[in-house]
Amino acid sequence: MKNFEIDSISPETFREIFQSAAEGILMIDQTGAILLANPVSESMFGFAQGELIGQNVDDLIPNRFRSSHPHNRASFHAHPEPRRMGIGRDLMAKRKDNTEFPVEVSLSYRQIGERMLIMAFVIDISQRKKSEEALKQSEEQLLVYAAELEKKVKVRTEALNNTIKELEREIKVRKKAEEETRNALARERELNELKSKFVSIASHEFRTPLSTILSSASLISQYKEKGENDKVDKHISRIKSNVNHLTGILNDFLSLGKLEEGKIDIVKENLVLQDFFLEIIEEIKHLLKAEQRVVLKNELDIKSFSSDPRILRNILFNLLSNASKYSDQGKNIWNAPPPTSNC
Repeated sequence: MKNFEIDSISPETFREIFQSAAEGILMIDQTGAILLANPVSESMFGFAQGELIGQNVDDLIPNRFRSSHPHNRASFHAHPEPRRMGIGRDLMAKRKDNTEFPVEVSLSYRQIGERMLIMAFVIDISQRKKSEEALKQSEEQLLVYAAELEKKVKVRTEALNNTIKELEREIKVRKKAEEETRNALARERELNELKSKFVSIASHEFRTPLSTILSSASLISQYKEKGENDKVDKHISRIKSNVNHLTGILNDFLSLGKLEEGKIDIVKENLVLQDFFLEIIEEIKHLLKAEQRVVLKNELDIKSFSSDPRILRNILFNLLSNASKYSDQGKNIWNAPPPTSNC
C-alpha cells in the first residue's frame, strides 16, 4: 500500500500540491486508508513524516464521533461530489496524542480506473475558534456592561428626577415663604400707616381734652373763691369727661398693639349709627385734602347696632383716610356711589 503510485499524476504536480499547499491534504481510498499525506497534515495531526501513510482516517476522529463516520464515507462514495463536511455544525479532529481540535474539511474525488480516491483538504481552525470565542465573550461582556450601564443610567436618572422633584418642592416652599414674607411686609406697612395716621389723629385728640382740662382746672379755683359751687361742679364734670376721653384714646393705642400681635378683645356696645358716623367724620376732617369733605348718606332702616367702637373706629379711619389719599383735592368722599350728576 505504501508503494502505491498514480501514473497519471506527474512528480512535479505532487511536489506542487504537497510542498506548497497551506492546508492539510489527505488522499483516502474507499476503505478509509490514508494513501498520501502532505507535510502540513502530518504536522497538524502530530505525526512524523510518512507516519500517516497506511493509517485509517477513522483514527483521526474523536471516539465519540467515530461510529458514524463509515456510514458518512459510504454515503459520499455512493454520491460523490465536491462538498464541505459538517455544514451547520463544528467538526473535531484528534491528534496522535489524543488531543482534539476544530477543523474544516472539504472533500473532492478522483476516479482512477475502477478505484475512487477521495481528497480531503483539512484546515485547523483552532485560532479562528479562539477568536470567535473571544469575540463571543467580548460581546457577552459588552452586553453585561451595557446592561450595567443601563442600570446605572436608570438609577442616576431616578436620582436626578428625585433631585429635581426635591428642588421643585424647595422652590415651591421658598416661593410660598417669599409670598408670605411679602404679605407680612404689606400688612406691616399697612399697619404702620394706620399707626401713623392714628398717632396723628390721637395727637390732635389729646390737645382738645387737655386744653379743656387745663381751662376747667383754672376756672375751678376762681369759682371756688367766689363760692360758686354749681360752676365748680360743672367744670369738675367736664374734667372727668375729658379724662375718660383720653383714657379711650390710650385704649385705642393698646388695641393697635394687640391687633399687630393677632390678639384683640372684642367689647361690644350699642351704637347709634348716625351719631357714631358723624363723630368719626368730625374727628377726621383735619386729615382730608383741601376742599375734601365726607358725605354721609344713610338710607338704611337700622338706627343702632352692636359693635366694638374702638375697632370699628380704627376701620373707618383707615377707609376714610385711604379714600382721601387716592382722591383728588375738592372731591367728596361718599359712603355710597355718588349721584350721577356729580360723576
